Amino acid sequence: MYPVRGMQPLRSAVESVAGSYALIDTKVIDEVKDASAENKSFVARTVEAVNKAAEFCGSAEKLKDTFMALVKTAPAIGKFVVELLKTTS
Repeated sequence: MYPVRGMQPLRSAVESVAGSYALIDTKVIDEVKDASAENKSFVARTVEAVNKAAEFCGSAEKLKDTFMALVKTAPAIGKFVVELLKTTS
């Protein structure tokens, strides 16, 4: 089994690939324009995969932040619920 290492490995991979796309020069763009339909399709699928991975990283980060906020407020919520139950009993 692989150890759970959080989002950092996936985030690093996305940033690495996204960084590569950010550095694409006009020669590469021209080559893609002149590429065969099969190669254009490959490039499109690759870009789509990178975009989905980036979107997943952002969603996972939001979930983690929400969970951490809940964990931090859990003791206060627990006290409130206990007091509420005391008053309704």
